[in-house]
Amino acid sequence: MSAVIIEHVNVADLPETWRARLPAPYAAHVTVRIETEDSAVAWPAGFFGQVAGGWRGEPLTRAPQGTITPRAALD
Repeated sequence: MSAVIIEHVNVADLPETWRARLPAPYAAHVTVRIETEDSAVAWPAGFFGQVAGGWRGEPLTRAPQGTITPRAALD
């Protein structure tokens, strides 16, 4: 989650919808904290189907990767 904090904001400078929710007087100063929620960070539904240059063919699958060859330890 990330946040932006703005201190000493005059209530009169806030959007009307925010002012309506505050019990503070019109001339008061407040601290505004704006946060993004984790769900807002996720890709919107259908994003990858609409993105420019997006893959339009058959679904891609990852081929088997085989096994790792053990290496000698370094001393």
